[in-house]
Amino acid sequence: MNTRTHLKLTHTLLFSLCLPFFFLACKKEETKTETVNDEVSIEGSISNNPLRPNILLIIADDLGKDATPGFLTEETGLIKANMPVLDSLRTNGMRFTNLWSTPVCSPTRATLLTGKYGFHTGVFNAGDNISTAETTVQQLLKNNTSGYATSIIGKWHLTDNYSDPNMMGIDYFAGIEGGGVSDYYDWELTVNGGVYRDMTSYITTELTDLAIDWVNAQSKPWFLWMGYNAPHTPFHEPPAELHTRGDVSTNQEMFLAAAEALDTEIGRLIRSIPEEELANTIILYLGDNGTLGAVDQDPFASKGSKGTIWQGGVNTPMVVSGVGVTRVGETDSSLINSTDFFATIADLGGTGIDTMHHSVSFKELLSEEGTSRRSYVYTEVPGTGIGDGYTIRNDTLKYIMMGNDTKRVYDLIDDPYETNSILRSLTDSQKEDTTALGIIMREIRQ
Repeated sequence: MNTRTHLKLTHTLLFSLCLPFFFLACKKEETKTETVNDEVSIEGSISNNPLRPNILLIIADDLGKDATPGFLTEETGLIKANMPVLDSLRTNGMRFTNLWSTPVCSPTRATLLTGKYGFHTGVFNAGDNISTAETTVQQLLKNNTSGYATSIIGKWHLTDNYSDPNMMGIDYFAGIEGGGVSDYYDWELTVNGGVYRDMTSYITTELTDLAIDWVNAQSKPWFLWMGYNAPHTPFHEPPAELHTRGDVSTNQEMFLAAAEALDTEIGRLIRSIPEEELANTIILYLGDNGTLGAVDQDPFASKGSKGTIWQGGVNTPMVVSGVGVTRVGETDSSLINSTDFFATIADLGGTGIDTMHHSVSFKELLSEEGTSRRSYVYTEVPGTGIGDGYTIRNDTLKYIMMGNDTKRVYDLIDDPYETNSILRSLTDSQKEDTTALGIIMREIRQ
């Protein structure tokens, strides 16, 4: 056994021994330095609570299923990031395997914010601007309840105006206005509408510090949208104490190290929440789109990931854990669209809204199997390339209209990675389903 393997086994043993003591060790103030393999126990929060829950939404940037532990587990040869915090959230909560996001970051964020497909907000691609007249989920939480405190910390990437988040109902915004940074150790922090200062601290850690400070300052239920920019490019090596990759010398290793650093800091954020408050908190985690092509892995790399409407671009990781999640340790294959986070968050917050625009709440799925209210999901990316277009699926079939007007149909049960279009060999039943999906897709785009 080599030294590194021995170290990882030792860490695993220590975690299992120390897990019951995490809450006892939690304090309102924590230092930045953390060990990378700390797990997160949320056993006290796996129950229904009559109080309005705190809601923590965590968005990973460009981290698809191929690199995420707990997903594509049937595949061999995949190199996974070591993410024990996400593993703990998954085993103490639920894994969802059929989330569809959009293939690029700004449109996914717009769907989360408004509950609408990009065709209806004009946000199709990275850098497209959303109208500040749109109703946001934060506004629903503030106007239809006795009042949630709301914040977005991290990546905005929906408009060019620093003050727009505040104009759209977000009480507190701190982070980056654009799609990324040129250097994780040299970046510009914006707070509530103005350039605050140039930063030289590691951005994933700094954003976590800002989130911890904001949560600590709240005296009423809160909704924290944690929009990390990791592990989006540029490829870099995070601080050594935040990851387990060792000597990082390739783009893929730097990408995985950034994912591990993200996981470490998510754990620090969660453990900073006092036990009683955490027991009334629900945590929703998703990837905004698939992995960047420079570092993606098969079964997606040969076809396309980020930026494409292939499964590698749109079918992203999703985990929900915390208060109200009683289907502990279960995997759910229900169809979920990124738009659905809008209605679900509104529903969790007690607004009385569980369906709005193109958004349907999945709250009931957290406690009762077979309660999905969706028969299809839809997504899109404009352009005329082989991975561009718009697409819709039901439980079995995926119907694609490419940007060059080429049509394709895949049976995702028999062919989950879209190797063989069955458009010319459809059964009568499949023809009916394809026709119905096409009608729905045209209606969406009217």
